[in-house]
Amino acid sequence: MRSPEEASNWSDSILTESAMRLAQLLLPAIAQTRIVDHLLSTYGEVNRRVLSQMEMLPRAQSVEDMRRLVFEVAAFATFLLALNEAPDRILPDGGDTHRERVRFFNGVLFLEMRRVLQDAGMLEVREVIMDISGGPAAGIKYDLGGPVSLEQRLDEYMRRCRGWDSALASFTFHVARALDVEEYFATELLAMQFVEPIIDLTRQMADRVFGPCLRRGGSA
Repeated sequence: MRSPEEASNWSDSILTESAMRLAQLLLPAIAQTRIVDHLLSTYGEVNRRVLSQMEMLPRAQSVEDMRRLVFEVAAFATFLLALNEAPDRILPDGGDTHRERVRFFNGVLFLEMRRVLQDAGMLEVREVIMDISGGPAAGIKYDLGGPVSLEQRLDEYMRRCRGWDSALASFTFHVARALDVEEYFATELLAMQFVEPIIDLTRQMADRVFGPCLRRGGSA
């Protein structure tokens, strides 16, 4: 954890160390907080209630399903660290602008996060491709595409989305189809409930690495 004095002078080496530590902490933090487990258990409980009335069983989740969900949570958490935490916690120094410091930090964070996900086998998971253009009445057509890509997901959240609401819509889209593509229209609402826990997780992680956020009224 950096002191306020250290936080006012972010060198490349300190930024690199902090970004790499955040990336390395993310998957263990997701596992420890059991965000994906809670998502699956909530989905299972809701699904059982509905399907039991029709004498049907809920869809069983595979190992690939679990990895796909972990990837989506990790990608969105990386986006939140880059968008919300880095700009608030990295103070400008005398040589570079604040934007340049944040851009440098985020570049290291993205590269290390990709390595972490690759080592964990998360980037071997295939993308779910689906067609929902006809709406619920027309049913959902889907197939598996190429491997998931952290770069593509972050590019979507940070560049193609127009504001926070658009990014949230993209996140719930990805989580809902990862959770159960056949029941996408029902799981989309469920996915939205897990945005706040992921935001809380990224703030707690940033506190561990950077220290309390003084710009938000935190105390050192």
